[in-house]
Order: sequence, then structure tokens, then C-alpha cells
Amino acid sequence: MLRTTLRSLWSRKVRLIATCLAVVLGVAFMSGTLILNSTIGRVFDDLFGDLGQGVDTVVRGPELFTDQQGQVTRVLLDDSLVAKVEAVPGVAVAEGSASTVSITVLDRKGDAMGGFGPPTIVGAWGVDDTMNSYRIAEGRAPRAAGEVVIDRAGVDKGHFKLGDAVQLITADGRESLKLVGVSTFGEADSAGGSLNVSTTLAEAQRLSGKVGQLDEIDVRAETGIAPEELVQRIKALKLAGGKADVITGTQYSDEQASDLKQGFGFFTTALLVFAFIALFVGWFIISNTFSILVAQRTRELALMRAIGASR
Repeated sequence: MLRTTLRSLWSRKVRLIATCLAVVLGVAFMSGTLILNSTIGRVFDDLFGDLGQGVDTVVRGPELFTDQQGQVTRVLLDDSLVAKVEAVPGVAVAEGSASTVSITVLDRKGDAMGGFGPPTIVGAWGVDDTMNSYRIAEGRAPRAAGEVVIDRAGVDKGHFKLGDAVQLITADGRESLKLVGVSTFGEADSAGGSLNVSTTLAEAQRLSGKVGQLDEIDVRAETGIAPEELVQRIKALKLAGGKADVITGTQYSDEQASDLKQGFGFFTTALLVFAFIALFVGWFIISNTFSILVAQRTRELALMRAIGASR
């Protein structure tokens, strides 16, 4: 009976293979989607954990509104607040930062770099090495207006070399800066595929249209001072009329990772929809295939039952 069954299956091997293929593809699509979603989440958690590794406390302006994409717009801080924060007992270093993602960088051929993938971030180079997640791999850090550092992945993609003029397209027109350094994100050539362009704080404020203003103030605590304790001490200053948002570096990293993962949620949802469609099509094919087989083999099955085959 076993030999007869196997021969019967082999005589209809095309249907058997198609059925198995439908099962494998449907399950593989669903499994791959779930694995990809989990991997993306882990990458962003690690990325932002590294970005905020040396920052104990972050001071930023109160929230103004949240747009349809979930991006939060906050009140900018006056850069005079850096000195006030640095004077708080327990603060080792306070450093203001300003950045923008609305500037386009041109490669040596004059073509735009970046696109709809990871962003191009133009911001201030962190002076404090502990809080700065980037390291100089070649050249030096920017020291004056008109100087810029680009991560190694961006330098390779744009075919730049030290001393080249880097063209930026800003809201005020074309800007030309001199490449004085190549940076790395720890051991990586970039932070999650983003293009990082760093200048002095004053230059970053000018390019982003935030002269005299800051996006946030990053703070490193003195040895023995807990970040939570430092948060309470800075809150006591009642910055920005007492409305300034003061959080720990860990909270800030978790928040940034969560926001970015939420932004990629639509991508995962779309893949899951296609995976469910694949599973439904597979179920439909399998169900119809077996229904047709049973209908076509009624006499053969009746004969097997007659000679003692079980259901």
C-alpha cells in the first residue's frame, strides 16, 4: 500500500511540487518579514544607544506640535543657556548642538547625494570626545567657519579627498566648505547609512538658520553624579520659563529609536500584508489542488478501500 501511494504521488509530481512550493513560499515570506522587522528594531536600538552613550542628560525646548509623520517640533533654546547649565553643580561639560536634515550635499560630479533613504544630517561637531560618538579617522576636526568633516561612507560615495571643496545646497543658496577631516561612527563608516556632515557650532547654526539658537544642550555629569539627580538639578533652573524638557541620555536614545522604528512601521505593515496574501493564495491553491485530486481519483480511492486501505 505504501509503495502504491508513493507511485501515485510521483505520477502527479507537478501538483505535489506546486503544493510544497506554495507552502514554503508563504511561510518563508511571513518568517522573513518578521525577522526583518525584528532586525531593524535591534539595529536602531543599538545605533541610538551608541549615539547617546556618553550623554548623561539632554536639555531641549518644550514641544510645539507633532506633524502627521509623528515628527515633534520644539521651541529652540537660546545659546546663552549653555553657560547656565554648565554652572549647575555636578555638570562636567555642557555643549549646545544645532542640526538640520534639509540641506543637500553634492558629490564631486555635482550630483545630489542621499535621497529617500537614511537622512543627510548637517550639524555641529561635538567638541567633547566623550559625548561625541564620531571619531576623526583622517585629517582633523573643524575649527573655523567654512570647514567641514564628513563620515567615511559619505567621502567614499562622493569621491572626496581632504582639501576638496564640498558644495551644499541650503535654503539661502549654494555654500562651499573645505573638507578638513574624515570621521567614523565608532568602527563603522556611517551611522546606520546616514550621511553625517559636521561643522563648527556657529557654522551649523548659520547653515540651519538657527543663529544664536540651539536644538538641545547635551550634558555630561561629573563622576559619581547619577543622570537622574542631574536632571532634577537642571530642572530647578526653570529654563525656558520652566517649560524646558530635561531628560536622561538613556531616555533620549530610547525615544529617538522608538520614533524612527515607528516611522518604518508602514514598511513592515506593507510586507505583512503581502505575506498574508501569499499565505492565503497558498492555502487556496492547496485546498483546490486536493479537492481536484479527490474528485479525479474517486474510483481509485474506492478500489483501495475495497482491498483494505484505511481512510
